[in-house]
Amino acid sequence: TRKRKSKNIHMGKRRPANVQPPSKTQFMKILLVVEPGIDGVFKHVEGLSHFLMEQHHQMHLAYSSVRGSDALNTLVKKIENQNGKTLDLQVSNAPCLGDFRAFFKLWRLIQKIKPDAIHGHSSKAGALVRMLPFVGVTVPLFYTPHAYYGMTPRKGMMAPIYNLIEKIFGKIGKTFNISRDEALFAQKKLGVPSSRITISHNPVNSDIFLP
Repeated sequence: TRKRKSKNIHMGKRRPANVQPPSKTQFMKILLVVEPGIDGVFKHVEGLSHFLMEQHHQMHLAYSSVRGSDALNTLVKKIENQNGKTLDLQVSNAPCLGDFRAFFKLWRLIQKIKPDAIHGHSSKAGALVRMLPFVGVTVPLFYTPHAYYGMTPRKGMMAPIYNLIEKIFGKIGKTFNISRDEALFAQKKLGVPSSRITISHNPVNSDIFLP
């Protein structure tokens, strides 16, 4: 018995008096920034928000009501009911002068809530989020494009503009691409360094398809 007891102490099963127990999990303050508030992009943000709130993280949301939905309004109320801050950026998906006003409002919100991480979704929110280092924001930044605009078969005049914007900001923050094809487009067409890319497939709750 003495040998076993001595062995247990030696193997670390009994903590020395001067060693403190590990600290509890630190919950984060997370700011999600999204445009649009409809369709697949918003569905992803909605699910991500609910998951993070279930993990007891403090959620904040910057969104745009220009392309909104009832589901967006419901999410805004849910976050506010849990003492999270929300902000209507009132921007569309196309580049416009109103983006500068939205950026200033976003910067003021960040100064108020001091988030631990900021995650932008889709091209407009991604551009606003990745402009933040230019005004001194040092918070870790993440970006999910949800398919780059330039990947659409309908090229048109806007594709080169969006591609240029993505090239400029591609070296800022961490990018979550949702497929290998999207990651290859980011690297080869937009020049996003592979070190800044993580492939994170969109999850699908298959239970809803069960009869």
